[in-house]
Amino acid sequence: MQLGTDIPFPREALLQSREAQRLRISSLLSRREDLRGRVVVAFSEDDTLPADTAFSAKRLPHGGWRLGVHVTDANEFLPVGSPLELAAGERLAAVPGGAEMLPPGFVREVLALATGAQRPAVSVILDIDPSGSVQSVTFCESVIRVACNCLFAELDSLSTTADPSAVMPLREKYAAVYGTVVEMYELAGVLFNLRREAGGLDHTRLGRGFKDGVYSRSYEADSRAMLREIYYFVSAAVGRFMSERGLPCLFTAQDTLQSPVAEQYCALFGIEYGGRPARIARAAELAKGGAYFGFTCELFRQLLPDADCSAKRVYNAYANDDRVVRFFRPTRRYSDLLMLRVLKELGVRPANREGGAMLRARSAVDGFASHAGRAERYICAAEREFLLSQALKYCERERTATAYVFSADGNDYGILLEYGVKAVLRSARPLRFGESVAVRVHTDGGGLSVSAP
Repeated sequence: MQLGTDIPFPREALLQSREAQRLRISSLLSRREDLRGRVVVAFSEDDTLPADTAFSAKRLPHGGWRLGVHVTDANEFLPVGSPLELAAGERLAAVPGGAEMLPPGFVREVLALATGAQRPAVSVILDIDPSGSVQSVTFCESVIRVACNCLFAELDSLSTTADPSAVMPLREKYAAVYGTVVEMYELAGVLFNLRREAGGLDHTRLGRGFKDGVYSRSYEADSRAMLREIYYFVSAAVGRFMSERGLPCLFTAQDTLQSPVAEQYCALFGIEYGGRPARIARAAELAKGGAYFGFTCELFRQLLPDADCSAKRVYNAYANDDRVVRFFRPTRRYSDLLMLRVLKELGVRPANREGGAMLRARSAVDGFASHAGRAERYICAAEREFLLSQALKYCERERTATAYVFSADGNDYGILLEYGVKAVLRSARPLRFGESVAVRVHTDGGGLSVSAP
């Protein structure tokens, strides 16, 4: 595994990526389904962050939806064992402030789902009834044209800005795709209620980020929540489809809070935990808009165990399912690249479910699963390291922060700072679980410490 932005890609991998950039999309049409006539929409934070997955959605005559999930087909250009594929496997993931998994120019020119781009994709088509139940799942290798890469902030402005004239340019920009986006919102609402009623975790996340060392804090907007709900649903639907047919999978786990913390958290709202994730979900619902909202956001973000991968079924508290698979970010996570390869070989081509292709896919999944936990922990650790480095820059200027108490050992209290960093606060005054406290922040030799004001 490689860290650092200055680690070069092997010469052979770069040559392979440049050769891929010469591809003409017309050469792929004879062996792929042409979906360029569909309205296909991608979503991004900003124009500099390429999207890997795009969506199509339309109402069916019976009132349900046909949802298309179109993932850029990185495997088209990464034969197993090729220099570029081996380089991706060595890096495992693109991490903030660290190494990219694939050469940025290759991703931008060949794979990124930018507005107007024509790309080879692996498409998953789901027919969903009005209640949110999956009626059918089909797969195909496709060619898509991205009608628009929608920016979250702009979409949210369309629905929240009171003055219509102020967003007229955005109305014009998104006019051709807004009907598709509205259908996705309506579907997400049905899926959200279905998942919450079944006991899945639900909390409005607190958005945060750093740009040039400047910390920003905001409530997660509706468009991000909408897309996350659809991701949960599709991840579980595809995982169930594959597991029911005995196809190899890398299941993604996201377990519940550690038991003592969960018990205390539920007690804040008069709920007995009893080891049931649904009880945490209920407490999180009660936290919305209240005094413990900020605490809830940081608690879930920091104290849920790191995501893990396994070839065996494992529970995912957000999707409330034990058959969740990820394949949406093949340019940024090797586990997603591998699962997309399995979908191509065994989902698109049912005849391959017997024989050599099935054996190769199972061997690849089992082989990666043997160190998948280590890979996921590495990715999470790299992301935390980056967040801490940016938080330190912020602290050097601001010197104060809001924190939330989540544990106690005598006079030493475990706290979560508002920008997601854990610390220890010594306090002579007894503090309560979930209490909000103002702290003074100190940086020393690349580390962070806090004290009471």
